[in-house]
Amino acid sequence: MLLVLGRPGSGCSTLLRTLANNTDTFVEVKGDVNYGGIPAAEFKRYRGEAVYTAEEDFHNPFLTVRETLDFALRCKTPSGRLPEETRKFFREKMITLLTTSLDSKNR
Repeated sequence: MLLVLGRPGSGCSTLLRTLANNTDTFVEVKGDVNYGGIPAAEFKRYRGEAVYTAEEDFHNPFLTVRETLDFALRCKTPSGRLPEETRKFFREKMITLLTTSLDSKNR
């Protein structure tokens, strides 16, 4: 997860959209853009791996951290999971990983 803060017009959204390969509405992109050595055109196959969430995204302030993560993962659980891994198991695994790494008290 990446958060970039800056003044309005400083290019934060442009940077994040570029990192997520969400540049279809740009007038032009000069130069070569690669993602871990993968060209931008080929990286479109991995759409769910890098996601841009607009700053206008609304969040329910009454949800716990766990409930918020579960909601986000229900919206964007990758289809390319391990063969024996259910969607629910994947969500639980990711929630545990994220809350542990962020040391969240609201697990």
